[in-house]
Amino acid sequence: MQKVKMYATGTCPYCIRAKQILQAKGCRSTRSASTSTRPSARP
Repeated sequence: MQKVKMYATGTCPYCIRAKQILQAKGCRSTRSASTSTRPSARP
Protein backbone atom coordinates (compact mmCIF):
# COMPACT_ATOMS: atom_id res chain seq x y z
CA MET A 1 0.00 0.00 0.00
CA GLN A 2 1.19 3.52 -0.74
CA LYS A 3 2.18 5.92 2.01
CA VAL A 4 -0.24 8.75 2.71
CA LYS A 5 0.65 12.23 3.92
CA MET A 6 -2.30 14.18 5.25
CA TYR A 7 -2.44 17.91 5.88
CA ALA A 8 -4.80 18.35 8.80
CA THR A 9 -5.62 20.21 11.95
CA GLY A 10 -6.01 18.53 15.30
CA THR A 11 -9.54 19.76 15.87
CA CYS A 12 -11.10 19.42 12.41
CA PRO A 13 -13.77 16.69 12.55
CA TYR A 14 -13.39 16.03 8.80
CA CYS A 15 -9.64 15.50 9.18
CA ILE A 16 -10.12 13.17 12.14
CA ARG A 17 -12.74 11.14 10.28
CA ALA A 18 -10.63 10.95 7.11
CA LYS A 19 -7.73 9.50 9.11
CA GLN A 20 -10.07 6.96 10.74
CA ILE A 21 -11.41 5.89 7.34
CA LEU A 22 -7.90 5.44 5.94
CA GLN A 23 -6.91 3.31 8.93
CA ALA A 24 -10.09 1.22 8.61
CA LYS A 25 -9.22 0.54 4.97
CA GLY A 26 -5.83 -0.81 5.99
CA CYS A 27 -3.62 2.23 5.51
CA ARG A 28 -1.07 1.85 8.28
CA SER A 29 1.43 4.52 7.29
CA THR A 30 -0.63 7.69 7.55
CA ARG A 31 1.46 10.72 8.42
CA SER A 32 -0.24 13.92 9.44
CA ALA A 33 1.33 17.31 8.95
CA SER A 34 -0.36 19.61 11.43
CA THR A 35 -1.32 22.86 9.78
CA SER A 36 -2.72 24.40 12.98
CA THR A 37 0.65 24.55 14.72
CA ARG A 38 2.82 24.78 11.60
CA PRO A 39 1.14 26.80 8.82
CA SER A 40 4.31 26.43 6.75
CA ALA A 41 3.53 22.70 6.47
CA ARG A 42 0.79 23.47 3.95
CA PRO A 43 1.64 22.70 0.34
